[in-house]
Amino acid sequence: MDQAEERRDDRVLPYTRGLSLFIVPFLLAAFVILYLYPGHTARLWAWRIPVTMTSMVLASAYVGGAYFFLHVARARRWHEVGTGFLAVTAFATLLGVATVIHWETFAHGHLAFWLWAGLYFTAPFLVIAAWLANRRYAAPVAVGDLLLRPFERACLAACGTLALLTGIAMFVAPDAMLELWPWPLTDLSCRVVGATFCLGGGFRRRLARPTVELGAAHAPGRGRHARADARRRGTCARRAPPAPCVRLAAAPGRTGRARRIGLPLRGLRGPSAVRHPGALRLIPPAAASPRTRRPPAGAAPDPGRAGRRSGRR
Repeated sequence: MDQAEERRDDRVLPYTRGLSLFIVPFLLAAFVILYLYPGHTARLWAWRIPVTMTSMVLASAYVGGAYFFLHVARARRWHEVGTGFLAVTAFATLLGVATVIHWETFAHGHLAFWLWAGLYFTAPFLVIAAWLANRRYAAPVAVGDLLLRPFERACLAACGTLALLTGIAMFVAPDAMLELWPWPLTDLSCRVVGATFCLGGGFRRRLARPTVELGAAHAPGRGRHARADARRRGTCARRAPPAPCVRLAAAPGRTGRARRIGLPLRGLRGPSAVRHPGALRLIPPAAASPRTRRPPAGAAPDPGRAGRRSGRR
């Protein structure tokens, strides 16, 4: 068990970095073709896209993917980028299925088609393999990570759910969506745009669930094991009268010093923190105030402490 915990150092494996750097040039080339030359897709792309707006939507997905994989190549902690691999796997799988369904629509004589087919027939397996390999070293959210507020997380989760449902409808029933869509689409373009919408829905899983469970340290039946787990994670969550509280530190720029506020741990699902000067950040126990402990049985009383108590009386 100890060895397993030591292995969870949240590293990003060299295979994952290499795969990310390998994919980036293809995504950038696709962005240049679709965004700068949308009227030449019959000659430069895997199939002819008759509407410029469709090319622009696909180009935005490709440049976003290039940015993501460049971030993965530079990332130091896997838990910050891991969920994106699931979204990319779903996107690439849907495009591979669409390629098989609309095989006759593609321009088989173009090099772009064979690059398209080779990429989307192999990318789902390569990306999910990277996710499975890195998952063994994944670590929980660390001290100092900045998280979204529950309301903001709920809004993003709702948007992701809406995007996912839209993408599924466009992929499964393109004929029904063609009449509702604001610009003309073909069956193939509708399925490809639907796969693009599923990219946003892939992040719903991470945003909808809590990341740090501080209240677990005081949940009934957990006892000292839960508190030991909280200490191991480096969080400061302890019971202090009149109610359990979490010690938080104000980020520089607001007060310039740490402050202690009382928050009920019941229903608290994670620290509220966003990337702005007023964000709240978890601090490690080493920076927390010393905890008052009772002397062990049979130990001699502390005369200094007894004098302070009598003085307060």
